[in-house]
Amino acid sequence: MHRLFANWPNMNMINIKRLLTLVATLLPLCALQAQGIVAHPTKVEMSAKQRGSSVRLINVSNEDKLLRISFEERQMRLDGKLVSGEPGRWAASSLIRYSPRQILVPAGTSQTVRLLYRRRVGMADGQYRSHLTFQEIPLPGEVAAADKGGVRLNKINGFSIPVYVNQGSVSAALKPTNVAWKPGAKPVLRVAVSREGSASAYGRLEVVSGTPEQPQASLFTSRKFAVYKELEQRSIDLPLPAGIPLGSPMFVRVWTIDNQNRDSAPITLAVNR
Repeated sequence: MHRLFANWPNMNMINIKRLLTLVATLLPLCALQAQGIVAHPTKVEMSAKQRGSSVRLINVSNEDKLLRISFEERQMRLDGKLVSGEPGRWAASSLIRYSPRQILVPAGTSQTVRLLYRRRVGMADGQYRSHLTFQEIPLPGEVAAADKGGVRLNKINGFSIPVYVNQGSVSAALKPTNVAWKPGAKPVLRVAVSREGSASAYGRLEVVSGTPEQPQASLFTSRKFAVYKELEQRSIDLPLPAGIPLGSPMFVRVWTIDNQNRDSAPITLAVNR
């Protein structure tokens, strides 16, 4: 453990918290946090050339946090939501050792979880994935106080990040396959994005008024999204600014993002009207 900014002069805890909050905002994809704990990076890629990795946990709250760490198997539904799954052929959890299994992250500090990939003899080429889960549990003092008062403590705050093991050569790419209005009280634009290749894929998309030949204004830019290996396609619903006529010409651009966070050339598709 190390205390952030410990040697900086004139740095009180309020300023430390503000800086940590700013760090949490600016970290790439750093939107993975639960009740004041931020994880960076938000996904881990391991291979024969990259057998060791780590995840940094930053406590941007004013309370100490005790986290239990474990692997879970999760699957993606067509709407992009994750559900619990069973360990299968492509689970990475049996290939990775990690430490610690439980960690205290005091307020205004960070801690590191380290991972080590151990290749299994006879592994098939392809991409393996499991989800490293961080579950907040009560501090010992909270448990003692609850026991004394006859109260049962049950903290359920938690989040997970995907951990990948790439064996051999893997690749993936995204492209839009259908874009149409979804009617309702609050109409949204539904984009079907297909995945090609042997791995999970990450991308981003933009909705633009006009046509690909004559683009006008950007109407919506998504955050980074994933299409996991178990899906060939997923749908993404996009809320657009009010006042846009449903018949207005518009199109979407979809970029595939590689492991170095670089965008591919965009693929465009017009909206069905």
